[in-house]
Amino acid sequence: HLVLMLDPCVDESQNDNQDFGPASLKRVWCCFEMACATIGKTDISGVFTVAGFLRHDPDHTADVHIEDAKATKEKEKTTLEDYLQEAGLSFNDVNQRVGNAVEAAAKAATATMGALVATLATAIVFLSAAVVVLATQNQNLEASELFGVACIITSLGLPALAAGLMEAKIPRTCKTTTVVWRTTKTFWIWWVTAGVFAVLWMVEAVQAKNMLLMAIALVVCCVTLPSNLVRLLRKKWPEFGNTVIQIGALRVREVQAYGNILGSALLVTSMPCLAMRMFYGLWGLEGLRVKLPGFFLVLEIAYLPNAAAYALA
Repeated sequence: HLVLMLDPCVDESQNDNQDFGPASLKRVWCCFEMACATIGKTDISGVFTVAGFLRHDPDHTADVHIEDAKATKEKEKTTLEDYLQEAGLSFNDVNQRVGNAVEAAAKAATATMGALVATLATAIVFLSAAVVVLATQNQNLEASELFGVACIITSLGLPALAAGLMEAKIPRTCKTTTVVWRTTKTFWIWWVTAGVFAVLWMVEAVQAKNMLLMAIALVVCCVTLPSNLVRLLRKKWPEFGNTVIQIGALRVREVQAYGNILGSALLVTSMPCLAMRMFYGLWGLEGLRVKLPGFFLVLEIAYLPNAAAYALA
């Protein structure tokens, strides 16, 4: 069993001259070891550190060029080339073999990291909801209720941002349908928790013939929608917003950063807007007048994570 470290080089002085593919594949003997593993049908697993996962470029993860790889001594590269020729292999054969193996290993490692990110985002949502409920259950103050609702709505934006991070780490060569499936599958814990509650809520809304209540519940099922729309945008206009921005260790394209921040903001906005429409249907303009101050307070709090993300980007 061979374990491959997929982290890119972390030399900040060389940021403009590196492709942010795995640093291990820039060394001759690492590539040779990988080639031997593929020939021997050895199990190959890929691993990321957290910083490496945020930094790596998925479009260059499987780029292997053993002919350009480094060796401690130039003589070692010549010796390796002679050995490959004797074995009936060329540099191109090795590049293809190793590239395919690395692609499969990176896919599995990305799925693992994605599951961790999605689980963390889901846990924050439920923990924030639990804390808010416990903090406000013995208080009848409207301000406390508004703050609680705002915190819960705010946390709904986190899974959308997490899905955007996962989309950013899936190679551009993947089909859009594949990306949709992979992001959806990554959030399985969201669907079996929040999704179940949303479905039950929608069943209640259908029985009451309340379409607005159904729409509010449906928002819970749209956390991966912004990231999938961003992927469609990248497919249609590949050069649009293609400049790379760096937020700490995280490296993403502009269209991915700003597109997912905007998508998350719209997602958290939709719930209070639908609620205001429901209040208008119940109480008319008087209902809007009474609820409007609370509506703006909820929006201001709900926008805080997205505003912070936008400021960092």
